[in-house]
Amino acid sequence: MSAVILGDFVNTGSLPTMFNYRLNRGRSDFDVSQTLGANFSYALPEWQGGRVAGLAAGWELQGVLQAQAGPPFNPTVGFDRARPGGGGPSDGSQRPTYAELPGDRVILGDPQRWFDPTFFALPPAGMYGNLGRNVLDGPGLVTMDLAVHKALWRTDRHSLRLRVGAFNVANHPNFQTPSALRLFTSSLGRAGSAGRITETTTTSRQVQLALKWMF
Repeated sequence: MSAVILGDFVNTGSLPTMFNYRLNRGRSDFDVSQTLGANFSYALPEWQGGRVAGLAAGWELQGVLQAQAGPPFNPTVGFDRARPGGGGPSDGSQRPTYAELPGDRVILGDPQRWFDPTFFALPPAGMYGNLGRNVLDGPGLVTMDLAVHKALWRTDRHSLRLRVGAFNVANHPNFQTPSALRLFTSSLGRAGSAGRITETTTTSRQVQLALKWMF
């Protein structure tokens, strides 16, 4: 599967109508506007003298940082409101009507309700909404992996290395785009789960201890 933020790709997958492709013009599903990747390696300073110095010598710290903005997405009506017939979708890919509320923000930033569903209205029966494709931004991603390693024993042909690594060392939660995108039910009521996020793109902190014999 395609991936945009270290996880399986979850986003729009069908057209509101196959007879008018212009309705689906907009930002690409892979439009991540800002991204940063960095890595470093640092040899820890050695202490002078004593057994402690011997244990502390030879360690190397390595790290990988990734940070990026979230991918775009858009909410959907939730049922076949336009009723196009002739192969039109009935799985909720039709988009609602956007009605901006002055002084408020459509993106709330809460995993329980990432966006405010009251910004969107149900289109008239038999009509498509005016909301564009991929007009909202999902959660971004920040993750840091750290590792320290040392050669415990080494000869010309063999070496024994100890490595301790921590993935997502800050235990920072990185959320997927909202999984609950449908705004309305077929009875014309609002869906209570609209805007809810139920998945993450990275795991929680994981620590790994490895002993490697190289020959």
